[in-house]
Amino acid sequence: AKTFTAEQDTIKLQVINLAAKLYLTNPKQNKLLTLYILSLAKSHQNHDICDLPHFTWHFILSSEQDGALSHHANKLLLAPKATPDLESSFKDQTTSSQAHYPTY
Repeated sequence: AKTFTAEQDTIKLQVINLAAKLYLTNPKQNKLLTLYILSLAKSHQNHDICDLPHFTWHFILSSEQDGALSHHANKLLLAPKATPDLESSFKDQTTSSQAHYPTY
């Protein structure tokens, strides 16, 4: 959070998402951090970064008022993701020679 304003835009978007996920997993411990990051992002000149905190704020913090969206926030932001396959799809292919490459 200290270097949020100096980070690249893609990093800022990921930090906002991380803050939302942290809040949903442990609201009591992460509320202040989440609010701080969202408040930093609200005044950004990039509209993608400026708009995301407004959406996120109402989406995740609605759980404190009526809880109508909190179930959907958990499903959206904390959805299980498939584990990436680390085996190469080219492992069974062999190269006979590099004769097709030009030599200089």
